[in-house]
Amino acid sequence: MNERWRRVSHQDPCPICGKSDWCTTSADGRTVCCMRIESTRSMKNGGWAHAVGDRSARRETPQAAKPVAPTTTDLAAIEKRDAVYRALLAELGLSDEHRAHLLNVRRLPAEVLPLFASLPAMDEFTDRRNLMARVRKSAGCSLHDIPGTYVSAHGWRALVKAPAGILIPALDPLGRIQALQVRADQPGPDQPRYTWLSSAKWPRGCSSGSPVAVWRPSMAQADVWLTEGSLKACIASYRLQACVVAVAGVAGWRPALETLSALGAKSATIAYDTDFLTKPEVAFHREALSFALERAGYTVRLASWNACHKGIDDALLAGVQIHTAPATRYQGLRTRGAITLGRRIATIPAKEVARCLH
Repeated sequence: MNERWRRVSHQDPCPICGKSDWCTTSADGRTVCCMRIESTRSMKNGGWAHAVGDRSARRETPQAAKPVAPTTTDLAAIEKRDAVYRALLAELGLSDEHRAHLLNVRRLPAEVLPLFASLPAMDEFTDRRNLMARVRKSAGCSLHDIPGTYVSAHGWRALVKAPAGILIPALDPLGRIQALQVRADQPGPDQPRYTWLSSAKWPRGCSSGSPVAVWRPSMAQADVWLTEGSLKACIASYRLQACVVAVAGVAGWRPALETLSALGAKSATIAYDTDFLTKPEVAFHREALSFALERAGYTVRLASWNACHKGIDDALLAGVQIHTAPATRYQGLRTRGAITLGRRIATIPAKEVARCLH
């Protein structure tokens, strides 16, 4: 071995992962090449360089040799996330069942299918570790700071446990994959159908956040539609032949304002689900989004369709006509913070009203 590097041992284990084999330290003790835990500096032997204190200081502080405590890391740059997620989608591919669902039920064009993949149930850690090892090799970069991955107790980076289902991308205005959602095939009791592929609560994991998704941004100059959910937006964009922006939830519309600005849009059509007719909180955020768009200088219209179809994707696939009309303001939202829906009045907390209107 190069005299500049020394193998770790039981007496002097790796100060990064705490193991007594495989890793090496520099002669001056200031740099560690850990073979298990990643850093931003990869080395030729497949390990990662970590800067540490001098060797004598570590010997005087035995606890420094313990594994680094699990922490949440910062989000990787969009270019890196895009490369890793595209490699993951290519590695997994689409099952015949999911391909048929997207083509025949959702009626997506074949050209968009490479952006989706089937996530199998992988309870075994080895399967999730080996999958991400292949992804890392294909992407040509480390998996550090990638939402959905974490570092195991043995120092291996692996994919988190997630329900089997379809992986759905959340694209940015430049078509890069910001994050992935999982549409569970069989969500458990009281479990949501859609969840983000995130690892915020896992060792050395990272939160995906709830980014806004953009489909067909090249058409944004004409008009931009806003709805809920990336898959719904994808379907609507091809049915409407328009740019469609998807918020992660009815209350998560604020990031959409920045996205519309980046797209250079001049007008926006809000196409929230028809449950705003029965859910006051949905109606409130629909109106709050309309008001915020008006204040930002956009021409705003509201879309409507037969309420038998909840989402705009359902309505479009059923051949139902979509109507749009200029946005109208609820007097209650502008004054008392209440929305009247027929005979039902929902009182919105004053803090929420203030946050939406200012």
